[in-house]
Amino acid sequence: MIAYAKNVDVSRLDAKLRKQRLGPWIRSLIGNAKQEWRIDYCHPRTGNPIYGADPSLCAQMHSRLDDGHELTVWIAIGSHKNGIKGPPTVWLVYFGVPGQELPALKLSDLPGLVRGVGGRKAL
Repeated sequence: MIAYAKNVDVSRLDAKLRKQRLGPWIRSLIGNAKQEWRIDYCHPRTGNPIYGADPSLCAQMHSRLDDGHELTVWIAIGSHKNGIKGPPTVWLVYFGVPGQELPALKLSDLPGLVRGVGGRKAL
């Protein structure tokens, strides 16, 4: 599931982005910062999972940059019972210093957030 998420074409998640795999696209934003990927139930930042008859599963990527900023990206990729199914969707994205993170409503908003706080090279 993680390999699937890393290889999702970002243009499928946000039509404003050019065709590119998610993993390398994230790398272009954060450089060599370590990326930690895991599969979890999709839930909001409050930490309360949204359970139902077939809870949604998200691939979550978290990275802590050397300057203390953090990037978290959640991509809904399927469900508990059905596995990978349906088109992937952006579930939640935020970037910033812990406790002061800014949400990105779309992936195409993320380069501006990253560039805006650190002057990093972005897409």
